[in-house]
Amino acid sequence: MARSSDEVALGLIGKLYDAAQDDRLWPELAQDLAAAFGSVSCTLQMRSNDGGMAMMMAAMPDVSPLLLQEYEQHFAGLDSWVRGAARWDVGTVLLGSDVVPEAEFIRSEFFNDWCRRVGVRHLIGVAIPVGSEATAIVGMHRPADIEDFSQHERDLLGHLKPHFVRALALRRRLTGLTVGQQAAQFGLEQVGSAVLVVDGDGTLLQASPAAEAMLRAGDAVFLRGRQLAARDGAAGRRLAQLIAGTAATAAGHLMAPGGAVRIRRQGRSDLSVMVSPFRPARDGFGVSVPAAILLLRDPERGTPSTALLKDLFGFTTAEAAIAVQVALGRSAEAMAKDGGVSVHTVRSHIRNLMAKTGTRRQGEVAALVLRAAGSNLETLR
Repeated sequence: MARSSDEVALGLIGKLYDAAQDDRLWPELAQDLAAAFGSVSCTLQMRSNDGGMAMMMAAMPDVSPLLLQEYEQHFAGLDSWVRGAARWDVGTVLLGSDVVPEAEFIRSEFFNDWCRRVGVRHLIGVAIPVGSEATAIVGMHRPADIEDFSQHERDLLGHLKPHFVRALALRRRLTGLTVGQQAAQFGLEQVGSAVLVVDGDGTLLQASPAAEAMLRAGDAVFLRGRQLAARDGAAGRRLAQLIAGTAATAAGHLMAPGGAVRIRRQGRSDLSVMVSPFRPARDGFGVSVPAAILLLRDPERGTPSTALLKDLFGFTTAEAAIAVQVALGRSAEAMAKDGGVSVHTVRSHIRNLMAKTGTRRQGEVAALVLRAAGSNLETLR
C-alpha cells in the first residue's frame, strides 16, 4: 500500500537528523529524497560566501564521477539555476522555471554542455542559510521526458525545509566529530557549546563536561532530580515544549524542527539553547531512545586571552582588551564607562581592530575573536 505524504515526510525527517549526526548517511538520504520526489537525482551543495563550492551529497546513479567532477570544477560557476535563485529570498522553494526563463535556459552553456549530457531538464530546490558564511542548496531533478514538479512536491519540500535548516545547524556544531567513538561526549567540547541529551520528559541522558559545569552552577539550568529545569520560568516552559516536540519528531511521531530559547540569568548575559531532534546514529552515541539534543551557548565563555589576540592579529594591549569586550557584545558606551576612557577612544580602538582584521563591521570583529577562542558566534533564533 502506498504511503501517505505525511508518512513519507516523517521518514525523510528522521533520516535527515540521522545524517546530521553521521556524515556517512548523506548519500543514502539523497537516494531517498530522489525517490520521494520522483526525480532521477538529488544533490546538496554547500556554497560559501567567498564563491567556494563543495558537493555534500549527490544521488546521480546515471552520471559518471568524471561528469560530477566537471560540474564542481567548471559548471558550478555557470549553473543558471543557482545564479537565478540568488534573486529570490533564501528559503523560497523554487522550480527551475521560476528562476530562469525557458528560452534563456535552453540557450545557456550550462544546459547545453552539462544538463543535456546528464539528462536533466527540470528542477525543484531550496537554498538554506548555514550560519553567516555559507548557503546549502538542495535540488531534485527530472529529465525532459517527465513532467515538471507539481504543487505537491513544492509542499513536500516546504515541509522538509525547516528540518534541513535545523539539521544543518546541528551538523555545523558537530563537524569533525565521529559519532560512536568512545569519547564522543567529551569531544563535543570542541564545538564551543555545552551539550545535553535528554528524553522527551527532559530526563538527562548525557552531558558534556561543560554542560555538567553549567548544571552545577545552576544559575540558568539545573537538574530537579534527573529532569532538566530552568530558573527562568517562562523560558523553562518553552524549553520543555521544544524538548517534547523534538523528541517526538525523533521518534517519528511529529514534524517539529525544534527551535531555540534564551534563558535569563541574574546579573549575567542570557544563555542561548538550541534544541534539535536526536536520533541515535547507526553506530550509536550511548543513547538508546529517540531524544532531544540541546546545544547551550554562554556568550561569556570561551573568549581568548589578550595575549593570544595580540599574537594572532597584532593588536596592542589596549586593542586586545577592547576586542574581548566586543566579542562579549558590549557597547562602546559601556566599555568606555568601565575603562574610564572616552567613547571616542573606544571607537578609535574598534576602528583599529577592523583595519587590522580586514573587517568592516563590529560584528565581524566579534566573530573573528570568538573563532579564535573556538566559539560559535551564530545567534540562535
